[in-house]
Amino acid sequence: NEMYPNNNSFALSISITVITSTCLIAIFFWLVKSWVKTRLLNDISFESNKQLEEYKSKLSNERERGISEFNSLFEQHQSTLGIFSDSFFIGQKLAHQRRLDAIDEAWKGICAIKLALDPHIFFVDYLTEGEVQERCLKGKHRADLEQAQYLMAEPDFGNTVKNVENRRPFLNDSLWILFYLHYSIKCRIVFILNPTFISKHQKNWKSDPGIKQLLVHLFDKKELDEFLQKEVGAIQFLNSTIEVKFLKEARNFISGKGVKGEILDAVPEIKEALQKMDIEKNRSEHNL
Repeated sequence: NEMYPNNNSFALSISITVITSTCLIAIFFWLVKSWVKTRLLNDISFESNKQLEEYKSKLSNERERGISEFNSLFEQHQSTLGIFSDSFFIGQKLAHQRRLDAIDEAWKGICAIKLALDPHIFFVDYLTEGEVQERCLKGKHRADLEQAQYLMAEPDFGNTVKNVENRRPFLNDSLWILFYLHYSIKCRIVFILNPTFISKHQKNWKSDPGIKQLLVHLFDKKELDEFLQKEVGAIQFLNSTIEVKFLKEARNFISGKGVKGEILDAVPEIKEALQKMDIEKNRSEHNL
């Protein structure tokens, strides 16, 4: 019986030793596991951070290279567009100057025809239709009409028309028609006031079919009626109408109202293209 306490004590001691050893081993393995886990996490984090920095650096370099290439391409296109724009405006300036020269030549032509012929046919403006017909039949204005016909045959008179014709590509249709009508009507008046013509046809110059055919392209119905009803001052009314319409049409043509859309529409298109390029540049830089 005395041996049992010793055996129990020995067994208890062994049990405590085993339990303590087991706990220490468990703690050791737990610590080792925690250390390995922490080391692995740190290694993974380090590698991830390293790769992330490398990726950021690569992305930044690509971004800078992309911006540089885009800016270079943008400047190249802008330069090309600028050259085109400069050439376009220089060309338009020259074309505009040619239009101005053509308008000036046509206006000079109208004035030259007026100064050359009107002094010799102006008597129709202060005489009634019957008086004009009677005096022309009697040959009282033969000298004036012969002088007018002589001037019409002169090279300078022909050059007046030729100079305007040479600039025809830079005149719009309305300006050219006004000059042509002025020239044709005045020449027709000189022709039909000839005593031989009047004696043969016995008609007033304003009722001549050729004159009327020309006048319908110059006057509207109201203006034509007013012209035909004038006993005196018809030549002055004709000159005034042509000059007013010519100057009005010339102002419209110079301001661009007489120019077809393709040319002037190109101006805002160029500006719009430049604005779009600026917007695309800013957008691309923002996205990058």
